[in-house]
Amino acid sequence: MQIYLLIYALSSLAALATWSRRSGRVLAAFFAVFLVLFAGSRFEVGCDYHGYALRFQSLDMQLSGLEMLGVGEGGFHALSLALKSMGYSYSALLFACALIYLACLLRFTRVLDRPLSFLALMFPVLIVQLGMSGVRQALAVGFLMLGFAAFVRRKRLAMAAWVLVAMQFHTSAVIFLPLVYLIGREISIRRMVLALAVIGPVAGWLLGERIEVYSDRYIEQIYGENSSSGAWLRYVLVVIPFILFEWKRAQFKQVYPQLYSLLRVFALITFTMALVGMVSSVALHRLTFYVMPVSIIAFVCLGQVVEGARSRRTVKWLPFLVYGGYTAVWALGSRHASMCYDPYQSWLLQ
Repeated sequence: MQIYLLIYALSSLAALATWSRRSGRVLAAFFAVFLVLFAGSRFEVGCDYHGYALRFQSLDMQLSGLEMLGVGEGGFHALSLALKSMGYSYSALLFACALIYLACLLRFTRVLDRPLSFLALMFPVLIVQLGMSGVRQALAVGFLMLGFAAFVRRKRLAMAAWVLVAMQFHTSAVIFLPLVYLIGREISIRRMVLALAVIGPVAGWLLGERIEVYSDRYIEQIYGENSSSGAWLRYVLVVIPFILFEWKRAQFKQVYPQLYSLLRVFALITFTMALVGMVSSVALHRLTFYVMPVSIIAFVCLGQVVEGARSRRTVKWLPFLVYGGYTAVWALGSRHASMCYDPYQSWLLQ
């Protein structure tokens, strides 16, 4: 597991040592290319590696374009089918997924001041644990990040379009469609409830039969007991920055006026997710992946809103220490980490 700890440590130190915005963007681009190669060339690495391999091998090559639209999460099916029909292997699918995912994340960093810090903090959970295992949800997260960038830029149609693209890779992404209503409006609990009332039924209609599937899987648990041992730990990881955000909310609004609404709405979403966790830790586990990118943004931005040079220096280290502690605990103590990710193998090294 040393390779994961080393990559996190080196990228974090590089992010902390980079002060120029331009050099940060250049280094972020190089790091994104490295991550495409690292995640995309993996061989028998990741908890879902063999499951996705079986899915790829059993693809129905006879489906038409219209028929693929009727297949659950048809975007991923279409991507897999296109690659297989051109004679590419399962390894090519993983590489393509990594390339699309990192391209989305890198595109999103254009709205951030410290893109390398964002990618470094994304590495332990959203690159390794999600991007190198749950590739469908990873792609959904990537496309949602483009939607969140549209939210920041107040482009309603663009955000709605990216949410609909994201749901073609993981249907649950459609739960963020009501955020379109909130673009350009003051964020409050009352308006969030109104957004659910106005656009929620559309999202529910788009979910269709998946609502019953999610209910059976996460609430009724008719397929057997379904729980995630690390869900609450990762929830604490995402909620801490939002607690600090609420503490310094006025300063965030002043320093980061463009990002403020995005941070505010996700703070409220994250606080209410504790109720979801009481019903199903697996549902909490899935939702945490969606809110973590914005939580990381809040963590990185915190260093610019605290007062005093010494406090700022301390706070700039805080996100990396918190995620570093989590990474060490996961890498050295998690059964899934040792089973699914150790040793790291790549076809580029064979």
